[in-house]
Amino acid sequence: MKNWMSNLSNSKKLININIPGTHDSGTHGTVVPFAKTQSWSIERQLNNGIRFLDIRLSKSAKIPGVSEFLLANIFILKHGVAPVGGTFVDAVLVPVYEFLRKNPQETVLMSIKSEESTFKITSDDMKEFAALSNFYDHKKDIENVELGDVRGKIVLLNRVTDDHGYAWADFKKQDVYELEMKHYEQIIVPEVKERTQRICMPFTDICYEQVIIIGVKERTKRMPCGWDYTKKTENISKFLKDNEDNVGNKLNINFLTASSSDFVNYFAFTNGVEMNAIIQNEFIAKKNWYANGMVFPMDFPTPGAIEKIVSSNF
Repeated sequence: MKNWMSNLSNSKKLININIPGTHDSGTHGTVVPFAKTQSWSIERQLNNGIRFLDIRLSKSAKIPGVSEFLLANIFILKHGVAPVGGTFVDAVLVPVYEFLRKNPQETVLMSIKSEESTFKITSDDMKEFAALSNFYDHKKDIENVELGDVRGKIVLLNRVTDDHGYAWADFKKQDVYELEMKHYEQIIVPEVKERTQRICMPFTDICYEQVIIIGVKERTKRMPCGWDYTKKTENISKFLKDNEDNVGNKLNINFLTASSSDFVNYFAFTNGVEMNAIIQNEFIAKKNWYANGMVFPMDFPTPGAIEKIVSSNF
């Protein structure tokens, strides 16, 4: 899987390649449970066939970084408000550059997003990233970029602004990620039917119904019983079906990832990331699907899912 792109034609359009990717790619080093979506390092992801990286950054402070890349600031990896360990240079650029040096027939799509921080990623930062060596010059519109144009290069997908690299807003995406909780009705007070007994006065025609057991109406309580993963599968499947021929000539991105922000149920059911990954990665690995160009960002990718996506190009 280290060099699967070497078997594709130079004239193959980038938007017509099915590409396995990772979501929140830099979280493998964190010990924060709700922030972790990967168990493989960037190096291992690339060696295992991943070619799309979702990088979330903030500046640690407005101080110059010291590295071979001569960036004006130090950039750290984050997931939301949580630092996940490592800097952009050491945890991302160094392994990506080394991978492309060893595998010059490959290309890496790198999405960069600004995470929550006092010092957010700016247009100047994105301009600086785009000008780094090994980054593609982005002179062609993305729908016209051929694999031969970007071999050995990083293609910048800009989630901060629309003026450097390729603007995230121009892509077609399925990223419905919020899981909903399933519920059942738990009986807390069972129903009791009223029972009566007919009482008649002796030597008269007078009778009446006397209640001997008072009736009680059933009472229930709505209780959580687990995340609903089927809706995410349906969203993935619909996006595949709607865009299988890529008639819109777009870069299509179909996120297999989902989680819940419902912290009330977190300790009972976690945030759903790992179980969703198992379900959706298996769905992609086993489903008989077709796509003429699509990126599949995953949490905790499996070799089976990666192999299925890669093999669909041949």
